[in-house]
Amino acid sequence: MRRPPPDPLLLSADWKRIRAYWVALGLPCGRCGGAIDYAAPGTSPAGLHVGHLVGRDVARRMGWSDERINMLQNTRPEHARCSEKAGAAYGNRKRGERRRTVRPARVPQPVNLDPLVTSRVW
Repeated sequence: MRRPPPDPLLLSADWKRIRAYWVALGLPCGRCGGAIDYAAPGTSPAGLHVGHLVGRDVARRMGWSDERINMLQNTRPEHARCSEKAGAAYGNRKRGERRRTVRPARVPQPVNLDPLVTSRVW
């Protein structure tokens, strides 16, 4: 399956500035608390990914602007594996919501109370 093109929000100059800010601080992972290998590339499992507290998809559904989504207060440093694990979990929940169908309510059948209907009465 082809990957979708990268989100333009993650290619902006502001995003690069935010990433440089988290690299300069050198904090641990915001999800698991483990040490991040800031020297490793972002593709390494222990490398830096800058994650969003309120995910981009959720924020867009709430009507947030691109500037608000990429605010420094809405980001945190994460391991690449922690970020990808959280994204996969969100994607699975989202797919599950699409699969659910609403079944029509079951209408109870009327009960026949006529005593001659059963064989015990005959």
